[in-house]
Formats: sequence, C-alpha cells, structure tokens
Amino acid sequence: MFKFAKQREALWPVDLVAADRAMDADGNLVTHRVFIRYRLMTRDELAEANEATTRITAERLREARGNDASANLVELMAVSREVEQRTYDDLLARITGWREGDIADEEGNPLAFDRGIVASLCEDTANYQALLRGLYAASRGAQAKN
Repeated sequence: MFKFAKQREALWPVDLVAADRAMDADGNLVTHRVFIRYRLMTRDELAEANEATTRITAERLREARGNDASANLVELMAVSREVEQRTYDDLLARITGWREGDIADEEGNPLAFDRGIVASLCEDTANYQALLRGLYAASRGAQAKN
C-alpha cells in the first residue's frame, strides 16, 4: 500500500571524504559511504531553488548596470556568495539525521546526529558537495520512484 506523507524524508547514500584525506593506490581520495536522512525537496522547491539563483543574479546585474567592469565583477562575486549561503542554509535545514553508527568520532564511537557536526562536515568542500548532491539526488530519485 502506498502511504502518503506531506513532508517526505529519505535515507540516501553519500560518499564522504575521510578527515585524513587518504588516497587509494590509484590516487583517488578514500571515501566512506554513509546514509544521510534528508527532508526532500518538492518539485516546486527544486524549481524555486533554480529560479532564486536566476532572480538574485538578475537583480545584482540590474543594480550593477552603469558601473565599470570591475564593479560588475564585484557584484557577480557577491551574487555567488549570496546564492552559496542560501544553498548552504537550505542544505543544513534539510539534513535531519544519519543512519545510526555511520558517523563516528576519532575513537570510533558512534555519534548521534548533531547539526554542528553537519556544519563541520560542510567545511570540507568535497563533503559539502557530496551532501548537496545527495540532497538533489534523493529529492529527484524519490520523486522518480513515486
């Protein structure tokens, strides 16, 4: 039986990079598969995220019109920061947990879910990108399966 849930969540596999940045024999970063629980984005929320990026960019370019080229570059960098902050904030809000035992401290003791730990993971660009890809994949994949 299909069970409808207004606010859907999914546990989704994500490959995180180890803190020691170890490399395998082929020179690739060693990753560890963990399962992250996401509050999924709806089709409208996915579209809004794309529209927001376009809207913010257009607004900043409109504001910069008439300025010199270096001012336009500064405006574009500000747009990038603004969009990135919005994306980061949304990602942190949508990660609601992880599979028990998947994330541990340096001694190997399992860590309970904590947004501070998620924020620390996001300080590593590779992990931030992996978590963000996981959110989009879970949202799109879960939609495709329903």
